[in-house]
Amino acid sequence: MAPSNYFNSKDENSLTLLHKASFYFKNIYLHFHFRSEHPTLIAYSNEYFYNNELIAFPSVNQARQPIKFHYIENGTYNSRTNENEAKKIAKHIASFLPNSKEKIGIVAFSESQLACIFDKLSAPDQLQLMTRIDNDTIFFKALEQIQG
Repeated sequence: MAPSNYFNSKDENSLTLLHKASFYFKNIYLHFHFRSEHPTLIAYSNEYFYNNELIAFPSVNQARQPIKFHYIENGTYNSRTNENEAKKIAKHIASFLPNSKEKIGIVAFSESQLACIFDKLSAPDQLQLMTRIDNDTIFFKALEQIQG
């Protein structure tokens, strides 16, 4: 199933075929998940959508936690963005751009916030970010572009 366009939907009355079918067919939950390399990556969906019944098959490398949350003091949501958060995250991104070849991902809560973060990067950092995206060593996406 492709990622949802829920956040981009302009017509609240439009329903997908899958949604319409859910009214007529029995819901069957998945029991096995093998796409994420660490159970933490699917933990939220497992808890809130699969009643903790989803079994994730982790990769061999479990030494590091794949998700890091960054609390930003004085974060203020205004006009679909959080400027303080964007500045801090841009600074964090800039700190590892030149040094790391490790594949990482940055996920913003919305397209607007993703653009705000990008705008807070210097022009050379923007270029380096784009190069690393092209080299598939970084992904930089909004939540609605991430499946699971």
